[in-house]
Amino acid sequence: MARKGVSPVLASLLLVVIAAAAAVITHIWISSYLGSAGRGVEASQLRELLKVEGVRVEGGSVVVTVRNIGNAKATLRAAYVMKGGVAVASETLNVELEPGQAADVRVSAQVPPGSYTVK
Repeated sequence: MARKGVSPVLASLLLVVIAAAAAVITHIWISSYLGSAGRGVEASQLRELLKVEGVRVEGGSVVVTVRNIGNAKATLRAAYVMKGGVAVASETLNVELEPGQAADVRVSAQVPPGSYTVK
């Protein structure tokens, strides 16, 4: 009698090769998935971000309310009152703001009525 088809030994060997290939592909897929999930955490960085919330004139000073809306401590080193791109008053500062904290910064300046930029 002539045998046709694949012998049981070859069939078993073929199943082992298919199972090993599936395991390798699954391992590569899981490794790449976990690697990309970890990169999302690394992309999150600490940074300071200051926002001017208000400006008012009190006597001979311009008072600027500044808030740190970032997620790291910020240090405010200087404040400028500008008109037409030229600084008409400035103040050297050393104000540290924690995340979420606001502070009033006073710049000594006699400013006539008009439009100014505060930096």
